[in-house]
Amino acid sequence: MRKFTKKKLIPIFFPAGADASHYRNSGYCTSTILFGPGLATISHAVNEYIEIQDYIKAIKVFTLFAYSFLKKN
Repeated sequence: MRKFTKKKLIPIFFPAGADASHYRNSGYCTSTILFGPGLATISHAVNEYIEIQDYIKAIKVFTLFAYSFLKKN
């Protein structure tokens, strides 16, 4: 993420539902990370939106993560 933004990454508690809890509860993957474009304060809220540049940055991050992960395996 730091390759695409100058912002400091800050871990937050995400109160909305996500598939990550199913992975954790099944024992399949006890540590999960949620990442996506937009602001957590409006995520899954009425009139939720994301900025186009945030969407493009997220695509780049997901692509690089997948490449890095698959390259190691």
